[in-house]
Amino acid sequence: MEQLKELVRGSVEETLNALLEQEAEKLTQAARYERNEARQGYRSGHYSRNLTTTSGDVTLHVPRLKGVSLLVRIRVQCSLGKSQ
Repeated sequence: MEQLKELVRGSVEETLNALLEQEAEKLTQAARYERNEARQGYRSGHYSRNLTTTSGDVTLHVPRLKGVSLLVRIRVQCSLGKSQ
């Protein structure tokens, strides 16, 4: 059971961090380290935030951006065993 819990936790962490990276690329209109004319902002590293899930703590690496605003709102809703 613990192995499954760790697998889920790792998968959630990987997915959320990929989504944060994708959002940063979309906002800056450039991939990490990419130089182009359409670029809207610049990266300035990242900061870590912990998110507690039922499978354990997940570390999020939130990109720091200059010149654009990254508003991160993560909302998780689970309804287990609810019947109408």
